[in-house]
Amino acid sequence: MNRRMRRAALLLLLCAALTLSTLAAQLPDVPSIYAAEKTQLGLKERDTVLDQAALVPAGSSASDWLAMTLARAGVPERYGAYLDALRTYVERQYAENGGLDRIRSTEWQRIALTVLALGGDPTQFGTGPDGAPIDLVADGTYGWQGENAPDLQGVNADIFALLTLDAAGCEVPADARYQRSYFEQNLLAAQLPDGGFGLSAGGEIDGDMTAMAIQALAPQQAQYAAQIEAALAALSAAQLPDGTFASWDTPNAESTAQVVLALCCLGIDPETDARFTKNGKTVLDGLAVFLLPEGVFTHAAENQPNLMATEQVMRALTALDRLRAGQSSYFAMADAAVTEPAPRRTVWPWAAGAAVLAAAALAAVLLRKKPKS
Repeated sequence: MNRRMRRAALLLLLCAALTLSTLAAQLPDVPSIYAAEKTQLGLKERDTVLDQAALVPAGSSASDWLAMTLARAGVPERYGAYLDALRTYVERQYAENGGLDRIRSTEWQRIALTVLALGGDPTQFGTGPDGAPIDLVADGTYGWQGENAPDLQGVNADIFALLTLDAAGCEVPADARYQRSYFEQNLLAAQLPDGGFGLSAGGEIDGDMTAMAIQALAPQQAQYAAQIEAALAALSAAQLPDGTFASWDTPNAESTAQVVLALCCLGIDPETDARFTKNGKTVLDGLAVFLLPEGVFTHAAENQPNLMATEQVMRALTALDRLRAGQSSYFAMADAAVTEPAPRRTVWPWAAGAAVLAAAALAAVLLRKKPKS
């Protein structure tokens, strides 16, 4: 091989190496992660998850988000059973405690989003002690009746109030206790000088909160373009060399997943936006850092399966799939629809009947062969 040919061969190898280095790591699809999660929960491949109340109790944060994500991903599941269990939970909480939580308005907001994703109506979800329909949207946002402000727990309450109002398509009544502007202004007031968001105003930038703030502002991105661009710049600057994002100084799957979800809510493919590629590593490469051999995800460096981390990665990949398929974004739930699995085959009555016939036939044979006394 002459010098020119060797040089050409080396150039081709270099180009191939550069191309491979810019490709995002292979991530499993959502159905594969769902199957792996079932194995982690001790279930068989044919089993469903959402009717397993002992494993995924309706009304708990992890369970509700899992149900929501499976619905948005189009995975066949027992959504009707979960909605029934969730309605029972809500009615019980209202009867026993007067509501879902004394301080955390996000309890209402998360459950309202879950009901929407599963095809229900959160404005009439169960019956309260007074006999009136329970309106989760009003009670958790503009009609909040708590002694303290609805966002006492931090700006995450403002974020989820806006997500809920937009997902439900609710118009806030003119005489409501809290107008939409209340949540918007509180959220924007918490934006830091560098464009990021923390858990509260004046804190340090947090990857999760910054990404979630973008998700809440995304439906009004024309109105808040400057604030969103500043938040994106802050996130880009916070991305680590391996593509991951950190919260509380710890690189983790959840923060990285929230950034993917935020970009998808804006219609940005996280694999192709140069702002979110560091050293040839995209934010999707960052997600792959937390993938375990079992097919589920770890929270951080502990390398232990984590249900919350796995669900949030599933949420991010669902948002990405929907973006690439030209579907509505994850929280735009006007098109919410679910698919139930095929009914389980009830073969036992036939088996029981066959067993009775077999026993009768055997008895007749034995009677014919019984010697006379």
